[in-house]
Amino acid sequence: MKMMIISTALALGLTSHYAAATPAKGSFIASQSCDMYQSKRKGTNPGSLESSPGETYPIIEVDAQEAHQVNWVRVKTTYNPSPDRWVSASCGDLSNLVVDSRGGGRQGGDPQCHYPGIFDSHVLAISWQPAFCEFTGRNKPECKSLTPNRWDASHFTLHGYWPNKKSCGRNYGSCGRVKTKPATFCDYPALDLAADVRARLGKVMPSEASGTCLQRHEWWKHGTCSGLSEDNYFTLAMNLLQQVNESGFVSDYIDQNIGKQTDRSAFQAAFDKEFGEGSYYRVALQCKQGILTELQIALPKDVTDTDKMKDLLSAPGVVGNGQGNCPDTFGIDAVN
Repeated sequence: MKMMIISTALALGLTSHYAAATPAKGSFIASQSCDMYQSKRKGTNPGSLESSPGETYPIIEVDAQEAHQVNWVRVKTTYNPSPDRWVSASCGDLSNLVVDSRGGGRQGGDPQCHYPGIFDSHVLAISWQPAFCEFTGRNKPECKSLTPNRWDASHFTLHGYWPNKKSCGRNYGSCGRVKTKPATFCDYPALDLAADVRARLGKVMPSEASGTCLQRHEWWKHGTCSGLSEDNYFTLAMNLLQQVNESGFVSDYIDQNIGKQTDRSAFQAAFDKEFGEGSYYRVALQCKQGILTELQIALPKDVTDTDKMKDLLSAPGVVGNGQGNCPDTFGIDAVN
């Protein structure tokens, strides 16, 4: 596994010698508000432009790690005088992506990117709910009702569990009958979850309990590619999340730093102490305005309910997600 270590100067750009900007076409559908950089390397953002959730932007270029994982997309906006902007690929979905193969890229529009069961790895995406609510979801019911004493104020919540296929990058998905993203998550077909699974999911994915339907998007975009039933897919994801939340990494490090500033070296030490030396390099830290919003944890292809997170993080042959966009020093949000 190749490890990417980002210095302060590169924290925004993921510009290691593994990354390559390549012409591409397709659409970027924003799912959250993220900075849109004129220069991601320098972190310049004239006009403080941000992506608008639900808006679709034409893609003109991608920046990919080893042509496997698209980390950044360059899109067309209506902003003048600098309309072409870089935005993190983790801030939305890629639709009908085709990368110019002459530039060393890959054909993300390959129909095999939408076939179930042919993935080669996974990503467990877990969110820090206070930051999500501050920056993106403050008008959502699950955020309006968030209090400092609620479970998700001090534990990671489930964003998603994503099967990946190297040749498709982030475009692997939508393997069921629903091929395009509807106007809202609640416009997806409803899920037929067992009562106990739905109850458990309502705690760790507050959107489910509040009726804003993130669980539908995660199933139709990602779960349909897993080869699992709806119940088994979410149960596996929740079991993995539980291992993180019940670990000393959360109780001894995250909990002690809520409402404070921390840094990558402290995060690395705490994560490696709990899950094994070098496990930190499987985690991409995503931030918004210097605040931690999400962990994206790279996992192997074969994962079962009995697997221990420590063993999964030491499995060979798993390509990491880069180190994310968090600066060297970042905050862990508390509920306001």
